[in-house]
Order: sequence, then C-alpha cells, then structure tokens
Amino acid sequence: MKAQMKKWIKVVIIILLISILLEVLLVGYNAVIKKLYSAKHLIDNETTTLNIQDFTITEPDEYGYVHLQYKQEIPNLYNVEMTMKETSEDKYIRIYYNDDSTLMLKSNKEQTKFKAYINEANVNNLQISFQEGTINTEDIESIALNANIDYLPENNFSFIHIVIFFIALMLGYSIFKYGKNSLKFINKIKKENLFLILGAILGIILCFVNLPLRKYDEHAHFWKAYEVSMGNFTSNPNKGTIPETVYSTVIDENGLYHIENDTYSYQEVLETIDEGINPEDGTYINPGTVSNLSPLSYLPQAIGILIARMMHLSPTLIAIAGRMTNLIAYLLCIYFAIKLMPKEKWKNILIVVALLPMSLVIGASLSPDAVIISVLTLAIAYLLNLKYVKDKITIKNIVILAILFMIPAICKIVYILAAGLFFILPKSKFKNKKEYYAFALIMLLIIALPILIWNTLTKDIVQIAIRTNQPEQIYFTLSDILRDLYTAGNTLYNNTEGYIYTMIGGWFTPHIIDFVFIVFLLFVTFRKDETQNDIKFDKKDKIIISIVLLAIIALIFGGMYVGFTRAEYTIVEGVQGRYFIPILALILILLESNRISIKLSYKKVIYFISLVVLYIPSLLTMFEYFNK
Repeated sequence: MKAQMKKWIKVVIIILLISILLEVLLVGYNAVIKKLYSAKHLIDNETTTLNIQDFTITEPDEYGYVHLQYKQEIPNLYNVEMTMKETSEDKYIRIYYNDDSTLMLKSNKEQTKFKAYINEANVNNLQISFQEGTINTEDIESIALNANIDYLPENNFSFIHIVIFFIALMLGYSIFKYGKNSLKFINKIKKENLFLILGAILGIILCFVNLPLRKYDEHAHFWKAYEVSMGNFTSNPNKGTIPETVYSTVIDENGLYHIENDTYSYQEVLETIDEGINPEDGTYINPGTVSNLSPLSYLPQAIGILIARMMHLSPTLIAIAGRMTNLIAYLLCIYFAIKLMPKEKWKNILIVVALLPMSLVIGASLSPDAVIISVLTLAIAYLLNLKYVKDKITIKNIVILAILFMIPAICKIVYILAAGLFFILPKSKFKNKKEYYAFALIMLLIIALPILIWNTLTKDIVQIAIRTNQPEQIYFTLSDILRDLYTAGNTLYNNTEGYIYTMIGGWFTPHIIDFVFIVFLLFVTFRKDETQNDIKFDKKDKIIISIVLLAIIALIFGGMYVGFTRAEYTIVEGVQGRYFIPILALILILLESNRISIKLSYKKVIYFISLVVLYIPSLLTMFEYFNK
C-alpha cells in the first residue's frame, strides 16, 4: 500500500513538473512571437489615427473611382487600417503609395476593418481608392497609420494553464495506465449516473467561469429570484421589492448596465466579492419586466439566494449560490428523466440535448428556462414511461403527470400545449373510456386552474414592452393571412441558421463546435440500434406528437410576433433558439431511425470523452473573454 502511494506521489510530482514546463514553454513561445511581431512592426508601433477630414476626396475619375488622398509625407509606413462605423459588405479597395499599390482586405471578425500591410519608408501621396457608390465616406470612422494588432495573448505565467495541463496529463496517464479496465468501468456506469457526473463537473465550472448577470437577461432573473427569496411572490407595480444595493450590482449611478461594458472581467468581480448587502438600505426597486413571472420559475434559484443571504454574502456570491441550486434542480430533473425514459436510444438523445452548451449554460444560470427545460423533459419522460412500461395508469400517475406539465406551462404559457401529449397514452391502460376522459379532464383542470389563478393575481402588474403595440399588431396580423404566410417564410429564411446555432451553442461556443454538436446529435438520433424495437410510435402517435410540436413552435413565433415585434414588421423579432430546447429531445425522438450503421465497442466512453473534449474550446473561449 505504501509502495503504491509513493508511486502515485511520484507520478503526480512528475506530471506537475511537466505541466509547469509546458507553461514555461508556452510563455517562451509567446515571448518569441511578440519579439518577432515587434520586429515585423505588427505591434509596438506609434499609431497615427486620422479621420476623413484629413484626406482630400476627389470626384470620380473616368473609371468611376473615388480617391482619398493624404499628401503629407510619412517617414515609415508599415500598415494602413480603415475602420467603418458599421459592418461592411465585401468591397474592392486599393491603396496606392509611391510607385506601388495593394488591396485593403477585411481584417476583423466584426467585418468593420480593412487593412493593408506595406512596410515602406518615406511614403508620399498616400491614396485610398474605391468604386463610386460602394462606400459612403461619412461611414468611415477612422484611418489608422501603423496600427497595432490586438489579438496577441497576455504573456503572463498562468496558474490556470498549469491546472488544465495537469488535469489533461493525469487523465491521459490514467487512460494509458489503466485504459481497458477504466473503459470497462465507465461502460458499466448507468447512463443517468454518467450524465450526473459530467453535468455536475461542467455545470459547476460554468457557474464560476461564466461571469454572472451578463447574458440571457440573467440580471433581471436575479432581481426576481431575490424578490421570491424574500417571500414576495407577486410584485407590487407601485412599490419596489428588492434592495437598491442588489439592483446596483447591474445598474450604475447613471442608470447604465455597467456589466455590459468591455471591462467587465474576473478582476472586476473579485474586487466586489466582499461587498455585502447594506442592512440600512431603505430604497427598494421593482424587478421590472419579469415581475409577473410565476415564483415557480424561480424556486430553485430562490433557495440558493436565501441561504446566501442568511450567510450575509455579497450580491455576486448570492447570484452564484442561486446558480448552484438552479443547477442542482436541473441535473436532478434530467437525471430522473433519463432514468424513466423507456428506450436506451432515447436516453442517449436526452443526455446529449441536456448537455448541449446552451442547455447547460442555462442550467448553470439564474434563468427560469432551466426549470422549463428540465421539468418539461421530465414530464415527457414520465409520460413515455407510463405509455411503454406501466401496466395500468392510476389517478396518482395522472396527478403527477399534470403537475409536471403545469410547471413549465405556468412559467411560459406556450408550453401548455405539451399537455396534449396525454392523448398518445393507450386507452387500454385505463379501466374504461369513461376513466380515460375523466382523467384527461382532471389533468386539464390541474394544469389550467393554477395558470388562471396566477394570471388573475398578476393582471395588474403585466409589463408590456414599449417597443411594440400589441392591439395594433393583432389587427395587422388578422388583416391579411397571405402577408402572415410571407412573414413566416421571411422569418425562417433569414433566421433559421441563427435559431439552430443559438439552440445548440451558448454565446461562448465557436461555430465549429456548434456544428460538431449538431453532427453528434444526428449521429445519436440516426445510429442503428436493433434493441427494444418494440418501443416505437405508431402512426396515430406520430400525428399527435407532430401536431403538438408544431402548435408549440407556432405559438412561440406568434407570441413573439404579437408581444415583442415592432408594429407592422414582416419578420418575427426576439425569437431565440433556446426557446426550442424544451421540445428538442422529443423532436429527435420522433425522427429517430436506424440509418447509420456503426459498431461501437465502448459507446458510453466515446460519448463521455467526446462531450468533455467538445467543451474544452468553449470554456477556454469564455475564460479568455473575461480574463482581461
């Protein structure tokens, strides 16, 4: 035992030293690159920033080209960078200097900059030329001579890098040393337990690496969850219910969202980590547009916030505590959903959907969407379990099923239509037709009554977006059905790609990773699996499920068109891909088939490792963004 312990200590020390060495090599590489870039005049330049008034603008020449002329002598010119005020289409821009010329090409992700590298001494008569009508000179923000590139990483010795290297090397060593036994061990773990392990690890990392209150209206959800934690389940429209010190974590003294600026970073958050809630704070503020949302949407978050408040933590730590309890609720609901799902292939689909970057970043946030996604997924899994596993359906089963469908519906009314899935339950599992329809009515009442009661209680505090005129939009929609069809087609044509990417990946996920996740989902959905072939939907089931799914999708678009889109627009605004995550697993289960025939020896292991690997670039992207 002692010999084994000494061996492991030796391995840990060696891997730690290798990790430090790798970081030293990385720092050295960055230093060399910085020196080379400086020698190539890519950095450390004395930049001269000009505006359009510093140039002489000529009339179009015989070929239709406009010329911007800068007639002062430039001792050393290494590059010229022209910045537009807004994203620009592809332009043909040529820069002339001395007896030479070159093209100015787009040089940044936002598509607002054009740049040309020159490296010329004593430049006279610098001239930028472009076709008349392709560029409005008023749209040119600035022209920089000898601009410096801004994407070199900070060359600091990073403890975080060492930790990442250490974990990766330890994992690699463990696989190499205990490879086959480890694979067999992982492959024996139940799928729901594997999900819980991976979801907990990635979710906890996201709770801390993804700075709170920045994305997906999390600041507003923090205010509402804080209000619920104080026992205020309904907001008073005429009186605030959250302390001003909580409000000011997001809004500065000028009324601006300071968390939206480019300086919001780990350092800024660490500086406020010890700031507590002022007990003398007598100013209370209304949580805003989320005031009328159901407290059920915020129950998991409110529990964490209440515990953190009792510990007298800072607003930032209170927000993270709310995230943690929301994550726990999300993971537990999905865990039981996987456990209840009657078919192994459907379990695989459920796991991948629940671990999508967008799904997990919502699960590890203060968003009520975490409750909607997890509880509706559990409701669908429970219903399918009743359909394929349960011999007889009792009133107890119906009450549980109704409550599970009621929770997401009271959070967002569009998901009330999911209750229509009741009709895929076989009548043979009830005593008779009378009981079948009686149970359907009971389920309807359990779902509808709480929603009606809540809407009655909150009818006077509904917050309407200023950007829209709902009555006008309703009249506009009803007036011309052909225009509505055009609006639907126009919306899907312009935004479908965006919906897919924002359903799969979070704001921090590179598009290539989103694409790989899409391929992963399709593989899991269409991979051949000859087991449990008796568990499948018949034609009637497929029709009912399709109608329910299409109705939910239509209601999402219709609700956003009437409730959020500006009047008389012929495109639906505000719809985000994450709104479809609660029904994504069911869509894939409906479509699943055995089209891809690939034999996998260690399927669970491959899925597990693939998901971990896919998250690494996303987490690094997020870390680099906030590590300013």
